[in-house]
Amino acid sequence: MEIAKHYGYQEGNFIFLGKDQKSANEAYIRRNAEAAFFVRALGNPAVTEIIGMSKMLPIDQAKALQTKYPAFEAGVIPEGVYQGSPPIPSQDIPTIAVQRTLLTDKDTDMQTVQIITSVLNERRQELAKAIPKEFASVRALVTSIDRPSATGGTGIPIHPGAIAYYERDKPSFIQENADYVALIITIVLLVGSWIMEIKNWVEGRKKDAADIYIDVAVELMQDEVTATPEENRFELDRIFMKAARDLVNERISQESFRTFNEAYKTAREVLERRISDMKLQELQQQELLLKEAETLRKENANHYIAEVFKVARDKKISPKDALDRLNKIMQEAGQDLIDEKITQESFRTFTEAYKTVRDAIA
Repeated sequence: MEIAKHYGYQEGNFIFLGKDQKSANEAYIRRNAEAAFFVRALGNPAVTEIIGMSKMLPIDQAKALQTKYPAFEAGVIPEGVYQGSPPIPSQDIPTIAVQRTLLTDKDTDMQTVQIITSVLNERRQELAKAIPKEFASVRALVTSIDRPSATGGTGIPIHPGAIAYYERDKPSFIQENADYVALIITIVLLVGSWIMEIKNWVEGRKKDAADIYIDVAVELMQDEVTATPEENRFELDRIFMKAARDLVNERISQESFRTFNEAYKTAREVLERRISDMKLQELQQQELLLKEAETLRKENANHYIAEVFKVARDKKISPKDALDRLNKIMQEAGQDLIDEKITQESFRTFTEAYKTVRDAIA
């Protein structure tokens, strides 16, 4: 089902027949089943029984399946393994294989496991003959006994007793290369001391580089003359990005970068406060200017109102000249309104005074 799911099928796509190998084969032979799926060793009798009436289908995505199920391996059904003339199969067929693995408890006696491993590998013919006929299908497995994979498959480690058998004739590396090992140890010690010296020198360089960044951050925090706080903040962020790149390229150490980062955060907080203070001062200055402008516009309107009443009190001019002067004052006030030198509210007050005086003169 794991292989079927890989190709997009689910268990509901199949009807399974047979309670065991024999009844499943019988259902296939009677054409009650359309396909048979085996996980068997090459040459298995159950497969041989139906191979002549069958067509073998390849399973050729072993690597893809192995990413999901590490125990799966790429396998091949060799040409002619079931019949030689004509060959069955007629060519090598890719397939999926899994290894049957003999397991033992990790605490099993090492010598016992070594003896069992020895029997399995060195007395295969005797083992095959000892298997009864009713279990003949198992004999094919005897020929494929081999050392388990240490990296793929189940991932279960090989028992030390089995390793002792597989490497029984192999001298230890130290025994085989004693002179070279002694020389290598000496070289390693020398190289190690050089590496430590170089590492200390490099760390010192990295610390010096970080100290420079810290000094720059402090200077930017204290600088209130040559640049604005916004300019200093921009420069501080640029220095931070440069230090981050140096960290990625291992030109400064992580510890030194953490120290610089604390200085950066402190300097940025100071600059942020200064920027906020400057903006607040600018806002207060703007409000003050607006108030002054408002006062000036009111004073301008009061001036025009005073001029209107001055005309009203002047008894020496004729009504016609008085109306002309009133119209001139209205034109000047209207222009100041357009130029925003008086407010609309003040202009309305002036208009009321203008109308009153004009009506009186008329």
